[in-house]
Amino acid sequence: MSPAHLPATLRVLSLLVLLPGCLRDHPQEDGVYALRATDVERDGCGLVGPDGDLGEIELARHGNDMHGWLSIHGIALQGRYLQAVEAFRIAGDAASVSTELEGRACTVPLVQATLEAETTLTGERANAAFTGTLHLAYRSPLDAACACELRAGVEGTLLPITP
Repeated sequence: MSPAHLPATLRVLSLLVLLPGCLRDHPQEDGVYALRATDVERDGCGLVGPDGDLGEIELARHGNDMHGWLSIHGIALQGRYLQAVEAFRIAGDAASVSTELEGRACTVPLVQATLEAETTLTGERANAAFTGTLHLAYRSPLDAACACELRAGVEGTLLPITP
């Protein structure tokens, strides 16, 4: 092999070695999950409903990439699985959100959401559930009454598909 071909050959070999790791399959099932708070650290926004209800999240996997759509304000979340574990981190934001927080009508310039979760791998809910932490931050620099945060331990349970 001539030195001129070595860099191109190394690039191809690197892709062949790295590509299977990028496309590894994860057992978390795609679908819509009921989202419930299990341990509320802070809910200055009054978002946690009866029995810990936080609405729904739809999850979709593509290799190591994870995508989510949070029913709270329709926030789209993007992220990835962590290296060599069945845990993922997804985050997103929404702008100019009109909502009610603690009984007050607010237009919040920025809402940021982060979900850090791990797939449930055992038991009757294996691959159809996750546990983790949800953080929602309502950023409203001009109206302090509309600035608040939710930080809670959460669990998601896959909802049955309805025809």
